[in-house]
Amino acid sequence: MFEAKLADPKLLKNGINAVYELVKEQTLVQLSNEGMMITAMDPAQVSMVIFRLLTPAFEAYKLQKEGTIGIDMERFNQVLKQVNPEDSLVLKIDENVLKIICKSRSTRTFSIPLIELNEEIRQPPSLEFTTQAILSADILNQAIEDSAVVSDSLVFDANNGVLQILAAGDVGKVETTLQSGDDAVRELKVKQHSRSRYAVDYLKKIIKGSKLSSDVQLNFRSDYPMQIDFAVQDLVKLSFVLAPRVESE
Repeated sequence: MFEAKLADPKLLKNGINAVYELVKEQTLVQLSNEGMMITAMDPAQVSMVIFRLLTPAFEAYKLQKEGTIGIDMERFNQVLKQVNPEDSLVLKIDENVLKIICKSRSTRTFSIPLIELNEEIRQPPSLEFTTQAILSADILNQAIEDSAVVSDSLVFDANNGVLQILAAGDVGKVETTLQSGDDAVRELKVKQHSRSRYAVDYLKKIIKGSKLSSDVQLNFRSDYPMQIDFAVQDLVKLSFVLAPRVESE
């Protein structure tokens, strides 16, 4: 038995929409006493997404037994798009069906068949970083959009309390410079010079996580995966791990 009522449906709606940017196929959803969790890779195995919706985000949360369910992400995302701002939202498993019940002036019930998936739960990697930055998400979004004008990749370079986001191509180059004390910089910790390149098209999808939080946390090191986090404390956490593009000699 599983039945849960969300205090703020946008946490699930926006979280699943951000996951769907990278994972559009069938995937496992873990149901535990701590909440709901999805850990999945994009088809090209370039990025991993970890979505956690914690029990304090729910007005009510009843789970008889911890386990996993298989769900079609495209159908799930399409249904959640139909949730209106004034709706309350209940998730309920009835036999082999996930029911999504929206209540406001009327009651609308969507039913999605669950899928049996023969795959193991992916485990998030254990990573160590040399730079951590907490920024206004709109500033990162602007840097990504600017970079896309000149290149299909960009470089994050952090040293001596300064973070630069750099892109260059045949048509020119663009630089965004941020440093400790700037209005858009909540925190910047640099243990050692860190420089790494990442794909713009993936970052444009990942930044959709800013619907959950106006701040974004970046963790990276030289030529190493970057972890990008959006969170609402004690309620929801959305993390992406993005593989670097290794610069050719």
